[in-house]
Amino acid sequence: MIYSDANEKWAPVPVEPYSSAYEVSNLGRVRSIPRLANSEYFIRHIHGGFLKGRARKDGTKTVVLSVQRQRTKFVIDDLVAMAFGEVSANA
Repeated sequence: MIYSDANEKWAPVPVEPYSSAYEVSNLGRVRSIPRLANSEYFIRHIHGGFLKGRARKDGTKTVVLSVQRQRTKFVIDDLVAMAFGEVSANA
């Protein structure tokens, strides 16, 4: 079970086209927003939920975001820094 923190604030992922499909929190969690996805043959309902992410060998957590078959890997710390106006340590 995933618990919510009262101090946790959510903002859209500040990278297009992912801003309408994903949100990032100031605590470093990423979630998908419930939405309808159009494909060539049908419309699919995508349920929202938290993304697990992966840790690289150096310990940095990454997550893969996908919209309309376009996938991109992001460092979660960078998404938080872009969304909340903080300077990233990797920049």
